[in-house]
Amino acid sequence: MDIYVMRYTFLKMAAKLISSFVIILIATPAVAGVRDTSKVDTIVLTPDKIQSIELICNTTKIQPKTEVINSQSEFNRFIGNACHPLPDIDFAKQTLLYFPTKTAGCNAKYIRTVKMAGTLVIYQVTVFLHDGCTMLYFNNNCIVIPKIDSRCTVRFKKTETTKHDAR
Repeated sequence: MDIYVMRYTFLKMAAKLISSFVIILIATPAVAGVRDTSKVDTIVLTPDKIQSIELICNTTKIQPKTEVINSQSEFNRFIGNACHPLPDIDFAKQTLLYFPTKTAGCNAKYIRTVKMAGTLVIYQVTVFLHDGCTMLYFNNNCIVIPKIDSRCTVRFKKTETTKHDAR
């Protein structure tokens, strides 16, 4: 066999292998259900879509952890008999997010924002503090938002700042 024919055959086989490998690399994320999240629109809920709920509770009966509540049965399990009166929430259309926070300062103002991108929901509480004392503030940061899918991932984020120009 001529050396040139062997080189040609080898290069042809190598090209097929490389192109097959490239196709596998390109197709794998799509087959695995991986999508480019940079192309998902981020939605920031406007204040009229975020309803703060005042829960007057015996806080020793409620766990100090974040909660995503999508049904009346989940809400009843979470609250038990610790809160009265119970807020009226339509779980067919709404989801309750519970994000208890503690902070120290002379005065605290809370700003709550919710951002949604695909199946990711970020609930951020920004606490504006006035320094000078160590009074402890506990806030339930309980809000009701439009219904989210139970497959959504909710991240809870707290930021504290001592700026005096809280809007």
